[in-house]
Amino acid sequence: QSITGLKDGDSAHFECTLVPVNDQNLKVEWFHNGQPLHHKNRMKMVSDFGFVVMDIAYVQSHDSGEYVCKASNE
Repeated sequence: QSITGLKDGDSAHFECTLVPVNDQNLKVEWFHNGQPLHHKNRMKMVSDFGFVVMDIAYVQSHDSGEYVCKASNE
């Protein structure tokens, strides 16, 4: 879902649900404008029991763009 109207210092929250829940080979990755995202002080990514969340604390102007969550397995 698109998030608009955020100001510097606001937070952003993204979530989705994945199936199958118990797939040991399931890999979840987040991308920002096509580039892989990694855990940072401001970014927290969690994937547990099919529930996937990414939170960005105190957004900054360079955080604008497209975010994609990609799930893959064998």
